Amino acid sequence: MRITTFLVLGLILLLHSCQSDVKLAQDPTLRLVPATATSVSVLRVPQVLKKADFNDFQQLPIYRELVRDLSGDNAALAHVLDQPQDSGIDWGKNAYLFNEISPANPEAMIQGVLFTLKDAKAFGSFLAKMNQEIEPQTGYQMIRANRQGYLLWNDDTALFGLSMQPSAQTDDFLGQIIRGELESVADNADLQKAFDNEYDISSWASTNAFAEYGAARMMVANLGFDPDALKDNFVHSYANFEDGIMRSHSTFHLQEALTKDLDLLFKDAIQSDLADYLPAKDFQMGFTAALDLEGLNQVLAERVQTRSFINYALQSYDLTLEDLTLAFGGDLYWGNYQGDNTEANSLFVTTINDPERLDKLIQTGTQMGILKETAPGRYQLGPVPVATTSGGIGMAMANLMLAHDKVFITGDAELIDRLAEGKLPANERLPKSFTSRMTDKIFQGIFDFSELPL
Repeated sequence: MRITTFLVLGLILLLHSCQSDVKLAQDPTLRLVPATATSVSVLRVPQVLKKADFNDFQQLPIYRELVRDLSGDNAALAHVLDQPQDSGIDWGKNAYLFNEISPANPEAMIQGVLFTLKDAKAFGSFLAKMNQEIEPQTGYQMIRANRQGYLLWNDDTALFGLSMQPSAQTDDFLGQIIRGELESVADNADLQKAFDNEYDISSWASTNAFAEYGAARMMVANLGFDPDALKDNFVHSYANFEDGIMRSHSTFHLQEALTKDLDLLFKDAIQSDLADYLPAKDFQMGFTAALDLEGLNQVLAERVQTRSFINYALQSYDLTLEDLTLAFGGDLYWGNYQGDNTEANSLFVTTINDPERLDKLIQTGTQMGILKETAPGRYQLGPVPVATTSGGIGMAMANLMLAHDKVFITGDAELIDRLAEGKLPANERLPKSFTSRMTDKIFQGIFDFSELPL
């Protein structure tokens, strides 16, 4: 069984869970999440089910394809995907997703999904039919999925887990979670504030783990900030499903030492005609940002040590910090595209602020062999990281074009030719439901879940 089977199956089962009347801080399932978790999300699924009946969802092509891809020849797994109510899950409880990052080894991140069992015997019987080796442990049982995936359960709770660097310590840590031996994040006052609402999904994230990470502290210090300012910064995020669209927003609760210069780093919104060049065909996901690179240059000007270090590093290329920060306008877009029978391709677009400084960067890239001119204003770039059809990351050459006061980068040669002609017709652009928000948002993202390779 693939690792993704465990995680996706867990999320499918969560679609049937219901919100408890118990205050979240006293919810036994939430209390299993360790106090050291860097992020936690609660799914209030009953509200979602009122908006989109699960029986209808099961009939959608994307769900039927998911069942087919995950179940293979395993009849028991196919059955639980079609009839999750038979698997022993308690449909009357909340579900929680969390991330755990160790300051000593951030690469060894652990992700988990916790939910409550109504009938542990039925749950165990279902798992036994899936031909997976069940490992009895003290106080719980466990199944390993390939190398990184875990499923642990006892009489009350089940935990789907994914570890980036599984080890004996990972086994012990997950065991402590399922047995309830760790201090709980439910006692965190800021998390309680984040969850004190009725959104379909509420999420909480903390920077405290990074405050203990040496490399993060050094980076912040080099930027002229007090490394202790990494402590006690929180992000609260909320999402509701409305008329087929998931609308979300976040609030940031940051230390003043980190925020004093933020107003210089961002514009209020994108100020260019970027939306006229964003194609809709084969779109999967996209993000926009409105950065103030002149403000960044001003911030760095006040940090003499950092500025001197950057300029020293650029000196051998005959470049300065101003060349990097002032060449571009700061409006930018990144999107991922993939058709049914085509390779995945990304599109990056940003605005040009100073053509002369940009020309210096282009000349330097050409001299270094990173860029190769193929036509006036067009270059071959790379190799650069690209998404693959299997969902991984590969390396490939890309096309870079300077046109319409913008820089375009994509691996799709036909798209670069189409963009060279000018603004896209309105019926070929991303919908206004996305692009209209570019005028009042610093950041935004959009996903087409029907096109994502789930």
